[in-house]
Amino acid sequence: TVLCREMPHLGRGLFVFSGDTVVHEDYWGMRHLQSGFSGYIFRKKLRHPHLPLYWMLISKGYKTYMLMRRNCPRSFPSFEAATPPELKRVMDGFYTEKFGAAYSASTSLIEWDTSHGAVKGNLAEPSEADLTHPDIRFFVERNPRYAEGVELACIAEIRFRDYIGMLPKYFLRFRRGRST
Repeated sequence: TVLCREMPHLGRGLFVFSGDTVVHEDYWGMRHLQSGFSGYIFRKKLRHPHLPLYWMLISKGYKTYMLMRRNCPRSFPSFEAATPPELKRVMDGFYTEKFGAAYSASTSLIEWDTSHGAVKGNLAEPSEADLTHPDIRFFVERNPRYAEGVELACIAEIRFRDYIGMLPKYFLRFRRGRST
């Protein structure tokens, strides 16, 4: 689910919400979803260059969390720093409005009375090697019940300079892919 709208009561800004995304096994490793989402975000930012753009992501799996952390330098929660107060206020307002009592502002976790599903098997469980990565270890510590479907509420502020910083990485990947 992707939803983009203005929410003036949370302050000036555009809010893009993405919920659970399931990719069929035949398409794992392909970048179509990421490319499409990145293009969508970029177009929104181009149309509204003076408005902050927030990606509101819920994550019950460490791989989804890592997608945000790898591509959005200003994303939270993070092992590197506490969520800045202005982003924490936006985050708490957004998730409280969207999920009500299921959202806990103190933990940034969303826990429903009945399960909404969970990532299963080897997709859910990070390996010992994975847990040496500080972001993955942080996710598991912050959301110990992820395997039960508990979601970690996240926010990423999307800025033009972040896109500029990512261009060399994606250009090199594209060039490498074309030569093989």
